[in-house]
Amino acid sequence: MVRRHLFTLAIMLVPGLLMPLTTTAQSRFEQEIEATRDRSGYVTPSPDEVAVSERLFTRLIAGERSEGLERAFDAAGWQLDDAGRRIAVVREMRDDRRGRGVYLVRNRARPTSGKAVMLQAPHRFKDLDTGRILLRLFEADTSFTAAALNTVPRRYDAAGREVDADLAHLTDTHYIAFSRAFARRWPDGRIIQLHGYSSTSARRSAAGRASDVIVSAGTADPSPRVRHLHRCLAARWPDREIKLYPDQVQELGGTTNTIGQALRAIDFDGFVHIELNRPVRIALRDQATIRDNLAACILEN
Repeated sequence: MVRRHLFTLAIMLVPGLLMPLTTTAQSRFEQEIEATRDRSGYVTPSPDEVAVSERLFTRLIAGERSEGLERAFDAAGWQLDDAGRRIAVVREMRDDRRGRGVYLVRNRARPTSGKAVMLQAPHRFKDLDTGRILLRLFEADTSFTAAALNTVPRRYDAAGREVDADLAHLTDTHYIAFSRAFARRWPDGRIIQLHGYSSTSARRSAAGRASDVIVSAGTADPSPRVRHLHRCLAARWPDREIKLYPDQVQELGGTTNTIGQALRAIDFDGFVHIELNRPVRIALRDQATIRDNLAACILEN
């Protein structure tokens, strides 16, 4: 049987036991996932390692839960946990951390919303609070099928050199393997990637500086569902400047995002790239109602 953390995840995923989340009162589930930050550094995986992970992720996302799958994850350097049979968590073993990421899959046969939706936060340390927002969305709404977070900052210094650990721009990563496994299992699903940005001096255009949220498909041609998401957010957040790339703003469109590129290469068109400025991230982090609005727009799209 897949192992369980008796004192952490299982308790927090029982209906009725979840407490309201604030910046100072994180659930045990959130604390557990936040603790997966890897302080030992990023190690570039080999193509064979990524291929092994993709096969394991494919079995997990397809619904397999077995001792054989657990052993296979163990052999590949992963730890597979099952929190009260409600959610599977794939993380690195404590003594074998390489910045491979942490992955969540809800344990059920089919998505409750009719479509499978994955949330991603590939820059949760540099794009401050995107990880917390993702976990609070995922924990509060069981309609989300899967989630993926990075475990190493996208850039950091090691022995006087800058290390590139940007999972949204590196190729052949475990993060891409998880995304492909999900996309092949749910070809009509959605993969929603959350990012953070500054809308002040860092922006090169007036439209960028005037924006609060930038929505894109990672391409120069937004799909109808991305246009619908943009309209939904604009209607629910009338006091915010919600921009659509490239129609209303020509930056932060996610066009160099390697996860989106890898998904389009297998004809998956459900990739959505959402940039959130700092005030919006603070609101999403702290206010359940604002998160509910975002979740509703994502899930109806």
